Amino acid sequence: MSRLFISKSENITHFIFLLVLIFAGLSLSCSSKQESQLLVGRWKYSGTTETVLVQFNENNTFSGLVFNLQEDWKFSGKWQLRKNVIKYFYHESDYTAAIGRSVDEDIIIEITPNSLLLKNISSGKLYSCIRY
Repeated sequence: MSRLFISKSENITHFIFLLVLIFAGLSLSCSSKQESQLLVGRWKYSGTTETVLVQFNENNTFSGLVFNLQEDWKFSGKWQLRKNVIKYFYHESDYTAAIGRSVDEDIIIEITPNSLLLKNISSGKLYSCIRY
């Protein structure tokens, strides 16, 4: 037989559970928004064989240059941040021919106002960047 009424303790439990879900959602949303705001700007990665300069814009576009020992590449497109993953959609790029695809993803390991540590999902390579 189904119950028509919920006890007060069950009501309170459901209410608390709902509040926890709402605050967890707001916390994730704020965190992602803060990371997004921190990401906007110019970043530089200097490795042993390559240097990467990238500009993330507030309108979710990006552009940049890769300088390495063999050749240089220009790239641009749109970026999207979901939780701690940056997804790049390359629109105009010499770089897509080099990497063989038009979409790439990095995990944000750590971000501060002046430093950014990324891990490329497909290669596993770490990129320690500084704001410039």
